[in-house]
Amino acid sequence: MSCGSTDSNTIRIGSDLITRSDKFRYLGSVLHESGNVDDDVQARIGAAWAKWREVTGVVCDRKMPPKLKGQIYKCIIRPVLLYGGECWPALGRHTQELRVTEMKMLRWMSGVKDKSVYVVSNMNSKFIEKDSK
Repeated sequence: MSCGSTDSNTIRIGSDLITRSDKFRYLGSVLHESGNVDDDVQARIGAAWAKWREVTGVVCDRKMPPKLKGQIYKCIIRPVLLYGGECWPALGRHTQELRVTEMKMLRWMSGVKDKSVYVVSNMNSKFIEKDSK
């Protein structure tokens, strides 16, 4: 992010020289000089898969009830995937990337390898039911 235009690749603050960067990480989000959120979406997807790997022993266990798997997904993995998403411009390709990631995780949780429409339509009802409170 820059204020004004300079051709220099470094910025002097007091006696310190700071190298200029096109993107940087701030509070878990990747900010790009142009305002592009592609890198941030990819970082969120990567972070969600990292969190997925931490809990995969529980959510992929066939002995665990689907409702519990869904609660774990909603409380642990989905917030990591969507963190900062309310600040992104709504672009279809980003929404699609997030949906694809979510469906891959839900298929792994159910143990289903078939990518048919029937399976996809049942994933949300099986694991991500609306809370009845």
